Amino acid sequence: MFIVAMEPSILTSLLSTPERRKIFDELVGGFRMGELTSLLLEVFRRKTESLTPQDILDAYTSNRFVAPAESDAVAMQAFGLSLMKEAAAHGFTTIGLSPAAPLGASSVVAPCDQNKILSALRGTEAVSDPTNVLALEASVRRRDARRNAGTRMDTIRLSALQRVIRTPPPGDPRFRPHFDLFGMTSAGHDRGTTWIEEEIVHHVSTLVALSHDGIAGAAAHRDIRIAFRIHDRRPAIDRLSTNVMGRIAATLPDIVIEREYIPQHDQPYYKGLRFKLSLRHEGTWYETGDGGIVDWTARYLSDRNERCVISGIGTEFTHRLLMLKKR
Repeated sequence: MFIVAMEPSILTSLLSTPERRKIFDELVGGFRMGELTSLLLEVFRRKTESLTPQDILDAYTSNRFVAPAESDAVAMQAFGLSLMKEAAAHGFTTIGLSPAAPLGASSVVAPCDQNKILSALRGTEAVSDPTNVLALEASVRRRDARRNAGTRMDTIRLSALQRVIRTPPPGDPRFRPHFDLFGMTSAGHDRGTTWIEEEIVHHVSTLVALSHDGIAGAAAHRDIRIAFRIHDRRPAIDRLSTNVMGRIAATLPDIVIEREYIPQHDQPYYKGLRFKLSLRHEGTWYETGDGGIVDWTARYLSDRNERCVISGIGTEFTHRLLMLKKR
């Protein structure tokens, strides 16, 4: 059962009396997660007892979260398979993720608003980004290896093709509640900036290959752009971006590479360096993916020497763009 966050005005109206606010505070702070789950499960069970088949049909036609995708399912499955094979050729292990993640998987370690996530019962939420869950899985594997062998394991590279669901503002035609994302996550241990440099180059090279080879012959290297966004003006980050750009230019000389320094936000999603992937079609650049450095595995494992790089592409938009280019 998924719970969509209420508008603030609705919540304010519902909590307009001291008695209701007291009940709300008790629900939030007075119950353990398992107890609250049991209570809400019974609430929803009783709610469904009053529903009719016509109610369900009406909900199916009016609820934007349950409408089927408009894309060609067969074409998207074939494209997704080509992405997974290409990522595997670059050393990423593709895993099948659950449709659900632990509650807070997106908002606890990253500056995401939980109201934009489809929260659920039983301590879960709908997956809104595969890289969040891949970072969790990588953390578990690194923790277990350390416990079993007493040493830190080599770099873990995981990928996943995932149908994700989010809660964008209703009525905005630019956003769809659910869509496919292909995500990649690398997790390893600090070796100065060497590990980060190697993994960013690896992710960028893989993203270029996914764009170039996902549909054979659709995108030439000259129509692929990697734009680096530098959030941290420390010399180490500047050297890192310079080294990464140099290595990419040496191995992929025909792609477009850019760098831009932008102000650091109070709670940045990426730590120091971000890269964006774009494809050019008829003279216009379209952003299809991004990636960068995050601190999620370090926070999960309480080890500031843990390092993590993530990246991903929107598969439906990328596929549509590549098909247009191939015509």
